[in-house]
Amino acid sequence: MCPRPRKTETDGNDSVRVRILDEAKKLFRQKGYMAVSINDITEAVGVTKPTLYYYFGDKENLYADVLVHMMESGYRQFKAHVANVPDCSEKLRLLAAGYFEFSPTSILTLMRDTQEHLGESAQQKVMTANRQFMLAPFVEIFEGLVEQYPHLAGRAEMLAKLFVSLMDVFTIEHKCETNPSSAYQGLAAELVGMFLHGVLAPKSELYARTSR
Repeated sequence: MCPRPRKTETDGNDSVRVRILDEAKKLFRQKGYMAVSINDITEAVGVTKPTLYYYFGDKENLYADVLVHMMESGYRQFKAHVANVPDCSEKLRLLAAGYFEFSPTSILTLMRDTQEHLGESAQQKVMTANRQFMLAPFVEIFEGLVEQYPHLAGRAEMLAKLFVSLMDVFTIEHKCETNPSSAYQGLAAELVGMFLHGVLAPKSELYARTSR
């Protein structure tokens, strides 16, 4: 029989769940899904295995909940950051700059691990969160650009997926703890300008168009 979790670790103590999520996120980012064991996580948090299973069931569900938690937290920060910005192009630039600066890791890598290692239920949880928290803000922005660019009608979701994928590639290539915020702002402006106006436009024109 599996031992029960310690009563002090579960009764009305949601901070334990948050601590498990935080430590698991650090370990999964450092080592990847397969290289992290339940023992690694419980030792890092200082809880028993039954306590971890009490909150998350198993490693698959824990990984899924870590990803959902990451995406939801990012969503709330991004939405608050652009809440009072009326211009869609500027919203896109601000979201991209925030993603470059604060995104903890490659979303594409995390999604690949989800598809390769998680069961159907856990996969569905992550995919639903990805649509709701990662893609939805960008779909909304591209829908808002339809009036200015009528040819985008009906293509908002496809464009959102393309843009998020491009951001992820730029994150992998340019992520650096010592980069100032201004570096990410410039990179975001260039990416948005290229995406909306084409790679053949002069660089100065790209910045001008995305900073109006």
